[in-house]
Amino acid sequence: MGNDNHDNRNKQHHSAKEQKLPALRCYQCPFCGISMSHRNNMRKHIRTHTGEKPYYCRLCDYRASRKDLAEKHVNIKHPGQEMGNNVACDLPELHR
Repeated sequence: MGNDNHDNRNKQHHSAKEQKLPALRCYQCPFCGISMSHRNNMRKHIRTHTGEKPYYCRLCDYRASRKDLAEKHVNIKHPGQEMGNNVACDLPELHR
């Protein structure tokens, strides 16, 4: 009898886990229709279609669609240079 009670609680616990709702995907790409739940991820994705590269290296003519790629470039191509001063962005809303 004690086992039946444990089994019922276990079933309730597992069914509650399975009822998790998927994340809402409220941002849709106007180019390919893919949906995402985070606005910033959608902005990055859209750049794959537009070719926009707002981040740039102040030491050469390299441009990138993402800040992390511009920073990686500085690390590899300009070793010993300070990161914060050498990666910039054309878009004011992306400066942070």
